[in-house]
This record gives sequence, structure tokens and C-alpha cells, in this order.
Amino acid sequence: MDNDGYRPSNVTLTNERARVLVVDDDAAARLTMTEILADEFRVFTAADAERAFVVLSSERIDLICTDYQMPGQNGLDLLAVATKADPLIAGVLVTGHKEYLARARATDSIDYQVLIKPFDPQQLLTLVRRAINTARLKRTLSGSQRSPNATPRR
Repeated sequence: MDNDGYRPSNVTLTNERARVLVVDDDAAARLTMTEILADEFRVFTAADAERAFVVLSSERIDLICTDYQMPGQNGLDLLAVATKADPLIAGVLVTGHKEYLARARATDSIDYQVLIKPFDPQQLLTLVRRAINTARLKRTLSGSQRSPNATPRR
């Protein structure tokens, strides 16, 4: 886990470890996902969307890995707000509500990967790697330099 406030300026994403924000109200699930991802990525954590917005306002995050069902705003709402502030941020929505997602995917306009609980650790790693690589490619092709502290507006 990394919450040291270090924010390099003008460093290309391909030369540093990607930064992943894990958001889940279940502390055990949050810890498990953090442990799975920490060897490859700089991991930040939040227990809910409100705390996630605090992290997003102070850290440059490359990918949000969020549970769907949480108190307050759900994970899909969190991803919608975050991608509005930074359209090239990647997202992985973790859920046990597969039935709901089929309907939600038909109406939402944000791009994210879905991981159904329970999941294998390798599935999480594969989806996160794929989403980050896609986001990096989109950012490179668009020539976009995002502000390190783009604050999501709720």
C-alpha cells in the first residue's frame, strides 16, 4: 500500500508503476485485493466512494477497482464521476450482482471491466493489467496529459 503523497511530475505512465485505487466497504475484501495487486502496482485504498473522492483529489490514479454495492454511492456511480473528471482512467467493477449488470451495461456510457465474485486472484490481475494497458494506449494515442490532481465533481 502506498499513501506517501509522492506525485512525480511529467513522468510517463510506462516508466512507473501504475496507481490503483481499491474501493470496498468490506475491509477483508479490500485487504485481499490490495495484497493481490501490491506486488505489481502502487495501491491506494478507500472504504467508500466519499473516501475514494478524497484520494482521487490528491493522487493521480490510473485505475479504480471498486466493489459495486457499498453504502452511499455505489461503485458504478463512483466510476461515472471519476471518468467524467478523467475520461482515460480505467475501471474494474467487482460485483456479485451479475443479473443487475446486464441491465446496467445497456444504459451506462462508461467503459469498465467487470469481475464477478467470487473470483480467482489471477482473474483480478489479468483484468487490471488489461484495463491499465488499454488506458495507457488511449492516453498515448490521444496525447493527453492529465492533471495530477483532477478533482472529480460529484
